Amino acid sequence: MLAPAAASYDLFREEFDHSCLNRLQLRNTLQMVDLTDQAESLLYAGTLVNPITPHR
Repeated sequence: MLAPAAASYDLFREEFDHSCLNRLQLRNTLQMVDLTDQAESLLYAGTLVNPITPHR
């Protein structure tokens, strides 16, 4: 059941975007996330190495 959904994501890619949830809180303490478009509210700071990549 979940295999098709999991196949659409590359869980073993080498790195991924680093989202900064604390920066959201500091930027606007009255409204952290726009609930109508949560992905647009995210802030990113570089990338992170994926620790499971070596286990492909």
